[in-house]
Amino acid sequence: MSPTSLSTEIFKPPNLTIAAQLLPAAFELYMLMLEPNIRILLLLTALLLTAILANHTILYIFLMNENLLRMTSLHCKASGTSS
Repeated sequence: MSPTSLSTEIFKPPNLTIAAQLLPAAFELYMLMLEPNIRILLLLTALLLTAILANHTILYIFLMNENLLRMTSLHCKASGTSS
């Protein structure tokens, strides 16, 4: 074996598809090792954060829509056209 082939074998980049497949299994194993109360607490925290993020996203979309309608209405009034 030549030194160049040995160095490429040692410093070969990791296979990301294998890492992506192992990550859920590692997370599941980690969750099984925790106490049941902590698992429930982590699950509820994740659900709460998801609900807050969804709420902010929905409010942002509605406010952007309202501002767009208001700006369109003001533009129509300023230009003398009707909407």
